[in-house]
Amino acid sequence: LMGKTVFYLGRPTLGLAAKLANNYMSATLAIVTSEAMNMGMRHGIDPKLLHEIFKKSTGNNYTNGIFLNLDFIINE
Repeated sequence: LMGKTVFYLGRPTLGLAAKLANNYMSATLAIVTSEAMNMGMRHGIDPKLLHEIFKKSTGNNYTNGIFLNLDFIINE
């Protein structure tokens, strides 16, 4: 068993459909987070501050907290 949580969905292939839907949402959040950072930085907002704003506001999400690599953004 790979994960810690198991969901019973009934018919075969529904698990795959749920995983694909979740992956689609996760990928979309990654793209939107990148575009939002780009927009804010182009307007002169400090990336660290913008990241903090996202974390404390409605922009907070798992992708923002885990995958947003501020060291890479700031050093470019």
